[in-house]
Amino acid sequence: MVLLLFPSLNPDGIDIVHDWYYEVLNTPYEASYPVKLYHYYAGHDNNRDWFMGNLQETRLVLPVYYKEYFPLLIYDVHQMGKYGVRFFFPPYKDPINPNIDPLLLREINLMGAEVAKELTEAGKKGVASTAIFDSWYMSANRACPLRHNVMSFLSEAASANYASPIFLTGRDLKQPRGLKGNFIQASLLEPWKGGWWHLRNIIEYELITATIMLSRIAEKKEYYLKNFYKLSKRQIEKGEKEPPFAYIIPASQKDTATLKQLLEVLNRQGIRIIRAGENFEVSGAHYRKGDYIVKMSQPYRSFIKDLLEIKRFPRIKEEKNKYIYPYDEAAWSLGAPDGAEGDRGKGTLPSE
Repeated sequence: MVLLLFPSLNPDGIDIVHDWYYEVLNTPYEASYPVKLYHYYAGHDNNRDWFMGNLQETRLVLPVYYKEYFPLLIYDVHQMGKYGVRFFFPPYKDPINPNIDPLLLREINLMGAEVAKELTEAGKKGVASTAIFDSWYMSANRACPLRHNVMSFLSEAASANYASPIFLTGRDLKQPRGLKGNFIQASLLEPWKGGWWHLRNIIEYELITATIMLSRIAEKKEYYLKNFYKLSKRQIEKGEKEPPFAYIIPASQKDTATLKQLLEVLNRQGIRIIRAGENFEVSGAHYRKGDYIVKMSQPYRSFIKDLLEIKRFPRIKEEKNKYIYPYDEAAWSLGAPDGAEGDRGKGTLPSE
């Protein structure tokens, strides 16, 4: 088995937090937020760049993911606020993005249950699932790989005061969205009632999580390899049977810079793009030689469709007169300004 370990995808941000922590340690400002932004170009951080690939850090990793190693599983390690549950791990909450293969989500749910069981056996409390984080948007490092048939997991551990411990009482705890309080419920089977919370606690939860996933992949590597193949095959077949069958992008556009950017985005994500060698007609529309064709019958169909179609956050009632609201990006229509047109008729597309 091959393990690729990225100590940090934002090393500059780690340096900023580290230096600030020691600068204000044992002062009234200990545990305050740094006075610098975590990322010179992206502001807070670079964890919203995984579908566009605008930043150098992302561009270095994307070809490793989708053109060189083709990982079966990606584990994206994060921390969240201090006052909620101690640890989040999938299954993800609603809404579920309809472009993600349900077989992939079933695999994620099974692995998530394995991790939660191991954490419970180790006496780790406050583990939440099917709450807080959804699978709707695709810009984060834990989200975009789901559109590439990769079991992609996010963990969010409760923070301490950076490296300093923190003591919390039950009254301090405020549960995040998707949870009704700090009591036993389907999404939180063993609540954490308070006490000291150390950096060591965070590492212990994350180490158990990483170890159990590595063990399961190693024990059943042939099974997971076959499923990765099966997921890719399912996407190819879906692209052959269900509309849209292709996205066609005219080469002649006023904004050639935006066109170039879209093609670069698709290429970085491992998407195959054809350039028409002749004029052609599909579904009554006429296209020219040199126009770009992105066929949907390819393994990363989910990414193409999610990127180029118009997305609207679903209106789902959680309780009476209360709707689920988005954690992050709610809607997008990136294909429209880039001139991408979805072919919904099963016309004959030209070769290169």
